[in-house]
Amino acid sequence: TTPKTVTIKATSLADPTKEALAAVRLPEVSISVRPDDAQVFAGDSLQFTARLSGTRENAVRWSIEGNEGDITQSGLFTAPTRVEQPLLIKVKATSAADPSKCAVVTVRVKPRK
Repeated sequence: TTPKTVTIKATSLADPTKEALAAVRLPEVSISVRPDDAQVFAGDSLQFTARLSGTRENAVRWSIEGNEGDITQSGLFTAPTRVEQPLLIKVKATSAADPSKCAVVTVRVKPRK
């Protein structure tokens, strides 16, 4: 993605007719999650990690789509204990610095035999 460019204008307090402009490029925040392809058995846990670029703020908010399984705010996913058929669960990491940026990975949960 293309970084944003903003223009900053400074005006002299001593002489308001004097001003200067500066263009500043702001880096684009991006996020990735590892592992990016996961498979576990029912009841198992798996540690996810998020990597952010374009920001000094490395905090993420972890969530899962739907009501299956659980994930802690440190990225530890635990699959549901009762799974009758293979199940797909989406794990999402959202940047705290820019909540519009997120990464989603799919976890395949297999029943125990």
